[in-house]
Amino acid sequence: MGVITQDQQSVFKAKFVDSLFARPRYKLRKTPAFVFIACDPNGGGSSDMGLVSMVVEFNSIVIVGCETHPCKGADSIHKLLTAHVETLRARPALKAAWFIFIPEANLGHEADHMEYLLRPYSRIWTIRDKQRTGVVTTNTRKELYAMETCKYMTMESVHFWEELVVANPSGGETEEKRVLEELKKQLMGFKRVIVHPQRGYSMPKVVYTGKSQGAADDMVMCLLIGVFWTCEFICQRVQAPYELFE
Repeated sequence: MGVITQDQQSVFKAKFVDSLFARPRYKLRKTPAFVFIACDPNGGGSSDMGLVSMVVEFNSIVIVGCETHPCKGADSIHKLLTAHVETLRARPALKAAWFIFIPEANLGHEADHMEYLLRPYSRIWTIRDKQRTGVVTTNTRKELYAMETCKYMTMESVHFWEELVVANPSGGETEEKRVLEELKKQLMGFKRVIVHPQRGYSMPKVVYTGKSQGAADDMVMCLLIGVFWTCEFICQRVQAPYELFE
C-alpha cells in the first residue's frame, strides 16, 4: 500500500468493544425470518476464512454464529461452511428461517465455489453484486461498511446470542473462547489508515485494515459486510426475489 504513516485511528473505540463482550448473551424474543451469513474467504497464504452469522431483532444486530480457521483447500472450506450452516439449522429458533449467504467476491472465485457447496441445502439464497456471486469490497465500500457497523456498536445494539454457534469441526473444547478472543482482538486492531503518496500531487488514500504487523481481520470484515448488507436487504435495496421469502 505504499508508505503508511502514523496517521491511524482505531475504527472501534475500546469502550464499545469491551461493552459488547461484557453484555449478557441475548435471548431472542421472536422467531427470525432470516439469518444472514457473511463470509470472508481466505486467498491462501497465512490468511484465515471467517464466518459471522447474524439476525435482526427490533433495532439490534444479534450475532448467532462465528468461525475463523486457516482453511487450506476445498475440503477444509467445505467442512467449515457446511458444519456452520448445519449447526445453525439445527437450532430450533432458526429451523424455518431463510439463510441469506453473503460471501465477499474475490479473484479466486471462492464465492462461486461456496454457493455451489450450499446448493443441496434448502432455504438458502446467495446475494449477488455487479453480476458477481457475493459482494464486492473496495476502499469506498469498506468505509460504508465501517460507518454502518460503528453506528450499531456505539448504540450498543450488537449482541451475542445465548445459543451462539461455533461449529468448526477442527476446533477443540475451547474453540468458542478462542474465536471470541480473536474477534475482540481484531475489533481492537481494525484501523483507519491514511496512506500519503510518496511523490507527486496525488491525494492521500484512506485504507481500512486490520492486517498491520501480521494480524488478521477476516472476522471483522465478516461483521462489517454482514451488518451493511443485512440492512440493505431488509430495506429491499438488494436485487432479490423478495416474493420468494414470504
